[in-house]
Amino acid sequence: MIQTIITVTLALAWAMAIVKPAAAADTVYVSGVVNFDSLPNSSGGVHMPTTYEGFTWGGDLYSITRTGTEDDYVAFTSGGGRTIFRSDQQPFYFDSADFFLRPGAGTNDFSFVLYGKNSSGNLITVYNGLTEKYGRNQVSFNAATPGALHTFEAITKDADGKAAGPYSGLIYGMAIAFDNTGYTDLGMDNLRFRAAAPSPSLVTSVPEPKSFTMMLAGVTAMGAVIYTHRKSA
Repeated sequence: MIQTIITVTLALAWAMAIVKPAAAADTVYVSGVVNFDSLPNSSGGVHMPTTYEGFTWGGDLYSITRTGTEDDYVAFTSGGGRTIFRSDQQPFYFDSADFFLRPGAGTNDFSFVLYGKNSSGNLITVYNGLTEKYGRNQVSFNAATPGALHTFEAITKDADGKAAGPYSGLIYGMAIAFDNTGYTDLGMDNLRFRAAAPSPSLVTSVPEPKSFTMMLAGVTAMGAVIYTHRKSA
């Protein structure tokens, strides 16, 4: 009888430890950089893979190897497929990226367009550099040295028109929009972002400390019963 009680107590304690739901944890966003250097070398440009480094890439983005180096970058063309999304469809933070005008190319003004989602789960524009038009929101390479890298981020503005700092919200995707009709290839490298760390697997084989305490308390109680029973016998 006593052995049966001990067995049932241990079984209940372990069951409570296993089925007890894990405490909710805050999402951790981990910094990352996509530098495209692991892509095959191409002097003329090849379509970006549909999925690369955790992102999906629009059909009008090309991977090109910088002349005289092993470094690759992404070229934006005049087509409409210039979007970048997370391949897991989860939100992320866009921090900045390096851009440059390809040597021999002409004027190229561009802006960031950032996408969020509404309560219905539909994509909406949360930031449009074409209408913000403050500082680095509308980037012009008219006087830039061809081939020189320039680091840009999406800068917002206050009501008085002064800089309010980088756009700091989560986004579900981004695109590059051009402000003129003289499209030329724009180069992007070192896309800096923060994405959610993979959720850790739920470990069910090891009880939480509180469950251990409950289990030990049950075992201790059963031990006291056994000791009392033997002593009275």
